[in-house]
Amino acid sequence: MSFTRWRNCNRPCASIAAANPNPGKPCSFGLALLSCDTPSMTSALVHLRQQYTQQWNFTVEREITSRMAVTVAYVGNRTVRLQQGQRRNDPSPGAGAIQARRPLPQWGAIGLQEWGGKATYNALQTSFEVRDYQGLTLMGSYVRSKCLDTGTDDSGAPSLQLIGLNYAPCDFDQLNTASVSFNYAVPIGKGKRFLATAPAPVNLVLGGWQLATVFTSKSGLPYTPTIGTDRANTGAGSQRPNVVGTPFVPKNINCWFYTSSNASCRALFPNAQDVFSVPAQYTIGTSGRNILRADTLNQVDLSVMKEIPFTETKRLQFRGEFFNLFNHPVFAAPGTSIDQGSGGQVSGTLNSNRIIEFALKFMF
Repeated sequence: MSFTRWRNCNRPCASIAAANPNPGKPCSFGLALLSCDTPSMTSALVHLRQQYTQQWNFTVEREITSRMAVTVAYVGNRTVRLQQGQRRNDPSPGAGAIQARRPLPQWGAIGLQEWGGKATYNALQTSFEVRDYQGLTLMGSYVRSKCLDTGTDDSGAPSLQLIGLNYAPCDFDQLNTASVSFNYAVPIGKGKRFLATAPAPVNLVLGGWQLATVFTSKSGLPYTPTIGTDRANTGAGSQRPNVVGTPFVPKNINCWFYTSSNASCRALFPNAQDVFSVPAQYTIGTSGRNILRADTLNQVDLSVMKEIPFTETKRLQFRGEFFNLFNHPVFAAPGTSIDQGSGGQVSGTLNSNRIIEFALKFMF
């Protein structure tokens, strides 16, 4: 087998694969070929398939008053024929050279795009709305949901033996999502409920203010514990440990989940016990996908605005905006390798530090 690259010329260009150093002799993986290179490949099944999605929902809306309403809904869907990238040329776990044990030893890793994946989503969605009630506009929502699939972003299991364990929470699954936002025109100053007849200097300072706030809370995203070595001897990365029992998750930035490979975990929790273990040599770990979760998002953003009118067409607007008002960090997922010192250690955040912006705008 040889690989030749062709240019816009009258003769074959140089081969991009090295020739067999011993022509006519078997390569190290046992086949006599023109080249002993073992290129990797990503391909797809000959017959492509379109994914198929079914959706359903049921909604109840109730108007409490002319300015208040409540909505409760159930939303669900089911998807089949999801595209997945499966590893189709990995050898079975065992001793010996990986390449020689591959089903097709003249090739390296083969990622084959297939359409055997599935996913489901079910959610309870609720909302409460207040429309312009004495200067207040408010909207609150809460969603309790569950998303399950066999691999997000076209990813499959690290081993064909684990396909049955890959049906788990989606990479973007968030069990709880809540938000509350409001805009409130403070009833102080000229034409308002309080100090409606206040002198101009008082109205200039106290009148015309508006507050707006958004509070957001979301459950942490799931992630998968892994091991840092190729225990199965298959050439595949991101292999998984064995797990017996319920993982201990103290949510400390130095020990988000407990593993004795992390010195900080041992120091902070000397009496804790490992539930994760490195699989025996030449075996596949049986831990499931996305069994742990990262930090919860809790964030408050605030906006303060005041308008100072000069004439009917000219006014000055002051605005102050505070993003992540309480400077609350949302930690990224920790290191996932249970057999390395970085396992369970958080090294970054998902949100920004507190940001404050001030602006003046003159409108005419």
